[in-house]
Amino acid sequence: VATVKIDSAVATTLIVTHPIPPIARELAISNRAQMDEIALRIASTQGPVVVAGDLNATPWSGALRRFVARAGLHDSRPWYAYHASWPASLGPLGIPIDHVLGNRQVVFTNRIVASEIGSDHLPVVVRCHLQK
Repeated sequence: VATVKIDSAVATTLIVTHPIPPIARELAISNRAQMDEIALRIASTQGPVVVAGDLNATPWSGALRRFVARAGLHDSRPWYAYHASWPASLGPLGIPIDHVLGNRQVVFTNRIVASEIGSDHLPVVVRCHLQK
């Protein structure tokens, strides 16, 4: 978690996270607890908030939908875009588990999944405007 202010821009809370993959019951419980804690933190934060990372969840998963609703966030990914990001080796045939989300004070104006950079994930690049 960091507070970022560039030039005269509004101070923005940036949360970068990589929750535990929910691949077993115990891990799913830990994943949910982590996401619930992040949602609580966002709810008590003033100003723009951006959450980014490998959230180990697709946009249509119940876990991600629950997190987005509880935290009051919206996705940088347009509803009609698939934007696969993992594994990088599959390119557009992969799955979209890397996300950039914002609260209502963040307006996303552009989002792309960029070319491979040596990670097993493709980079997600967004452009946004911040509102007070």
